[in-house]
Amino acid sequence: MESYFLDDKFNLEYRSEKQTLQLTTIFSIVGVLIAGIGLFGLAFFHVEQKRKEISIRKVLGCSTQSVLTNLGREFMRWLFWSNLIAWPIAYLVLNLWLSKFAYRIPFSSELFLFSGILSLLMVVMSVSYQSITAARKNPIEHLRES
Repeated sequence: MESYFLDDKFNLEYRSEKQTLQLTTIFSIVGVLIAGIGLFGLAFFHVEQKRKEISIRKVLGCSTQSVLTNLGREFMRWLFWSNLIAWPIAYLVLNLWLSKFAYRIPFSSELFLFSGILSLLMVVMSVSYQSITAARKNPIEHLRES
């Protein structure tokens, strides 16, 4: 006769799922960090390309808020389209993965809303920082260089 605890048996069955969770968590954090650095660099590049336009707008009396809105509008459009593409793909992948389990948990739209808010926060922080630093610089210096 061989005896064992049922919870030990379940732990052995779900060991691969725990490892998958750990790997997914690590790679997700690394991916978000790389995406944040890339977004910061893209915002910097975008602001540098529009440096002369920002300087002319500032000379003509444009406010910092207006510069921020003008530069952030394009990034918000990119964010909208990227979420529109990513959410259905994530929904299908999650459904496929959860279909392997006997007892499924439903996932709600709050998961997608949280990811959208997190990406919106990253975009706003990156673009705001770059836009505010560009708008606060003396426009004469940028116009002299051109």
